[in-house]
Amino acid sequence: MRYLIHWGLRRDEENVCPTPACCPEAPAKDERCPACPLTRLDDAMQSWPGCLAPRAAELQAMLQAGFTIGPDDVSAEEWGALLILQEEQAKYEEEKRQKP
Repeated sequence: MRYLIHWGLRRDEENVCPTPACCPEAPAKDERCPACPLTRLDDAMQSWPGCLAPRAAELQAMLQAGFTIGPDDVSAEEWGALLILQEEQAKYEEEKRQKP
């Protein structure tokens, strides 16, 4: 879960995968190589934890919009994903603040 959220927040940054055209291992000009972090991320998003990551983002948006969510409304897995999302967002924001 942490891997999915960590790289999901950073997927559009150049250091993750600059462009498929730069990779000598890419099968074709506009494709990513199998070892690309974005390829692994996309594959992992099809898993059960990958389904929880967007749900955590939905829950966070609901809470920020003022919805009241109680313990009976959220599974333990969703709650855990929400906590990881909040931790990883804080780390990501700190990384962005430290960049020149």
